[in-house]
Amino acid sequence: MKYEKATAFGLMVEYFMLERDLTQSTLADMIAFSQSSISLAINGKRRPSVQMAELLLEALGVPDEQQAEFFLLASGHSKKVIDQVLTRAKVKGPREI
Repeated sequence: MKYEKATAFGLMVEYFMLERDLTQSTLADMIAFSQSSISLAINGKRRPSVQMAELLLEALGVPDEQQAEFFLLASGHSKKVIDQVLTRAKVKGPREI
């Protein structure tokens, strides 16, 4: 079964790569994963591990306000779940979720 949210996750990763002028190869060196592993995650062939998502988050410099969405997309949750979690976070605040 194909990783459902790969397109959105891949687009988010590629956006930050472009912002920081990074190639997949450079990013792979930064996080000590193979370029092919990064490519598979970006292209939806494989869901990134929690470790990879954390390292990507740091290497790409994802702003605090976008980190929850980044992890949710990496985890493969549906758009509906992501919207619900992000809405709840804005309404209640992060400590009340």
